[in-house]
Amino acid sequence: MKRKLSVISVVMVVLIGIVFMFYNNEKIEHANSLEEKRQEVLDKVTNHLSHFNPALDAFVDKDYKTTIASNISSEGIVEYDRGLAKNKSPLGNYILKYDLNHMEIVSEKIEITNPDYTEEWREFQEENK
Repeated sequence: MKRKLSVISVVMVVLIGIVFMFYNNEKIEHANSLEEKRQEVLDKVTNHLSHFNPALDAFVDKDYKTTIASNISSEGIVEYDRGLAKNKSPLGNYILKYDLNHMEIVSEKIEITNPDYTEEWREFQEENK
């Protein structure tokens, strides 16, 4: 009887270990998939701003591409913060929250921090409505 009990215990421990390995493997694959998507969107925000906001892309310098990406949240949301410049002067920031699970924009915000371009940006927006 003791021998059967120890064999059953060993089999249960092995089965639980196998289930845990499969679960952990799925979790790692999902995390790797999200990281690949994060990098793909980072590239688009940095090098192809027109994909997200064509009007903004037409207004800013193309060679200023400083972008910061946050860590991936538990919901699969990443916040990207791209610095913007106009005529080689800092202009502001383009802040994009992106859902990597559904590959869609959650929110976007444009912050014009350089007062020299506030009026020019407002006029540009009016012209491109």
